[in-house]
Amino acid sequence: KGSQGAIDSALVENNTFTFTGTADTAKACVIAFQKEGARPKTVEFILENAALTATLNDTERSVVGSPANDNLVAFFQQLKELNESGKTIAEELKSEDKAIAEAAKEKEEAFEKQLNDLYKNFINQNLNSLSGAIVLVQRYHSLSDNDLIQITDNMGEIFKTHPTVERIKQIADVRKTVLVGNKFVDFEMADTEGKMHKLSEYVGNGNVVLIDFWASWC
Repeated sequence: KGSQGAIDSALVENNTFTFTGTADTAKACVIAFQKEGARPKTVEFILENAALTATLNDTERSVVGSPANDNLVAFFQQLKELNESGKTIAEELKSEDKAIAEAAKEKEEAFEKQLNDLYKNFINQNLNSLSGAIVLVQRYHSLSDNDLIQITDNMGEIFKTHPTVERIKQIADVRKTVLVGNKFVDFEMADTEGKMHKLSEYVGNGNVVLIDFWASWC
C-alpha cells in the first residue's frame, strides 16, 4: 500500500506471491503479509520499474532488485549489526557490578552518537532518493534541530514525494524560529485574573525571564 491506501493485493501460494505492473513514478510503499491470528509482517520499500524480490519471514524483511532498494537494505543491515552491540550495553547497564555499570554509561553515549551518525550520514548521502526519505521518517524525532533543518533545507524533489516528509519539513521550519540565539517569538496570554500580557512586556532592560509551561497535574 501507498499513501493513498491499498494499491494491489496478491494471493500467497506455496509461500510465494507476485505483483506485476508499471509505475509512472517511484513511490514509497509497504508490503504487508499476515497469517490468520498472527501479527503482520511488513517491509517499506521503493516501488519502481524493476524486477524486485521481496522476502518476509521470521528472520528477514527486505525488498531488493534496484539500486535504491539495495541501498536501503544495506543500511538496515548496518543498523541491525549496530543494534546488536547496543543490546550488550543495555545488559551491562543493569549489572550489579558498579564498575561495569559505570563503564556502560560511557559506552551508551558513544553508541547513541554512532547510531545517530549512521542515520544522519545515510540521509545526507541520499537527499534526492526515497531511500533517504524512508530513513528520515524513522529517525527525525531524534535528530538535533540543526541536523533536521539542514536536511530539510537541502532535500531534493524526489525525496519530498514521501508522504510524511512535508509534515517533517513543517516541524523543521517551526524549530528554526526557536533555535538558541534567535530572538524569541512573542506571544500573549491571560494571567490568573484574566488580564492579557505579552512576553515582550517582561523582556529587556537586563532582565532574565524564565518561562514555565505547566499543567494542573504538575
